[in-house]
Amino acid sequence: MKLLTFALAIGLTASAASATPFYVGQNIRPQNNITLEFQDTMTKKLGAREKGNIASFELKADFTPIENVSVGAALPFYMANKKVLSAASGKNAIGNMGLSIGFGQALSDSSDSMSWGYTASMHAFMPTSRNTEGSTIASVNPTTDFYQYNPKTTTFAPTFRVFAENEMMMIKANLGYGWSYISDGAGSSDKNRNTFTWQAAASWKALPNLSANLEYNNILFDKATAGDEKKWRHAVAPSISGNYGPVLASAFVSLPLDKTTRDLHNVAFGANLGYLF
Repeated sequence: MKLLTFALAIGLTASAASATPFYVGQNIRPQNNITLEFQDTMTKKLGAREKGNIASFELKADFTPIENVSVGAALPFYMANKKVLSAASGKNAIGNMGLSIGFGQALSDSSDSMSWGYTASMHAFMPTSRNTEGSTIASVNPTTDFYQYNPKTTTFAPTFRVFAENEMMMIKANLGYGWSYISDGAGSSDKNRNTFTWQAAASWKALPNLSANLEYNNILFDKATAGDEKKWRHAVAPSISGNYGPVLASAFVSLPLDKTTRDLHNVAFGANLGYLF
């Protein structure tokens, strides 16, 4: 955390190459990077569950092999204590490994004061989360983490987004669909699941290498996935992001807005630390 604070503080006084604002949800045009995300969620007492803690990590990398095309990979990991899981012991396990490919293009002229365009991407999540406890982890921050941790589930999630930006501001909106296949339906005969995600976000570019961001993330479950709970989950996530030379850093909080998620926790804290190349 000291390194994160140092990187962001230096960005206030030093000039460096400009980095695209970094979001908790889908980023717009990933630059070449390798990044480690950390997120900590303190859960509430609910039924047989006591107050507990979930720490999750995600190692991510993006690479642009040719202009306008990016590919990425991600490996999530979580540590949950026994109070969260109502179990005899805690659990450390990997989530669903992710792969992605995206295409993005600016539609405005280079001479325009406002740049605008679109990106389209396909994400695939492999069923490497094998423990049933993963469903608890997936439900805690569902707007951003559901596909990464839902156990024994393969997901393909195309996303389309539009954006506009100038020297001071950036706004974006994206809409996604997720088709999931559960190899072990946990007693349910419906192994094919459908979800929809969307996000609206804005950034103020306080400095060429420092941005203040605000995003509104949503996910809509089908009946089989939601069960007896609400289908719609949503959260707001303010953050700051910046870079000092090749060092990328961000800090964020995620605040759930729906009752189902708020019954589990009130806030999640997180940070990203990465290297741009």
